[in-house]
Amino acid sequence: MDRPGNALAGPLGLVAFNARADELAAAYGEKFRPSDYLRGLAERGESFPA
Repeated sequence: MDRPGNALAGPLGLVAFNARADELAAAYGEKFRPSDYLRGLAERGESFPA
């Protein structure tokens, strides 16, 4: 079953996620900063394992 959030899956989704998480971290604190693991996946063009 497809869920609305699945549009963000995959490498481009991780880039967008990291960018948005950085915006949230700037506004609301470091707890929103993406992990080095997620940054690395995005940089290598990989996706999050399902």
